[in-house]
Amino acid sequence: MSNDTTNTGSSSSLVRREWPHWVILGALFAASIAVWSRVPEQIPMHWNIRGEVDGTGGRLEGLLLLPMIALGNVMGKVRPNYFVGIRTPWTLASARSWEKTHRVGGRLFVVAGIALALASIIGRPEALVAVGVFGAASIAWLFYYSFAVWRDDTERVPVTGTRPGGAEDH
Repeated sequence: MSNDTTNTGSSSSLVRREWPHWVILGALFAASIAVWSRVPEQIPMHWNIRGEVDGTGGRLEGLLLLPMIALGNVMGKVRPNYFVGIRTPWTLASARSWEKTHRVGGRLFVVAGIALALASIIGRPEALVAVGVFGAASIAWLFYYSFAVWRDDTERVPVTGTRPGGAEDH
């Protein structure tokens, strides 16, 4: 295993680069939760060329869609760390597993956000259950996928005593 940190950088430089993303995402989710009970059941979502509302969506779509899609877009760019991300024993033991798992996970979050929007438009409980099942299946898949990538990584480290990005213990 090499000591090259050009791909992962030091943990303090990672925190300096990535904290604004996580603050914004956290603020989006916190704001959604804070206003949930005060927002009407139907929220304007689309306006025509004259500025008139011609499409509405539910609270779920209006308040959680944007944070979910934003999270998916950021997820694929998160560098190895102990605080945020898909932290399985294998993503922490392999920079390759971390990167590939987060790229796939980011795409799955975007798909989940779009599915959530569609489910709220459909407005049937079964659609929301389907999104929940998709979410649970995605988590299970990412857990397995992180292991499979780690297993095939020639630069992996053992899963015990790992550090983010495969940094070696000193």
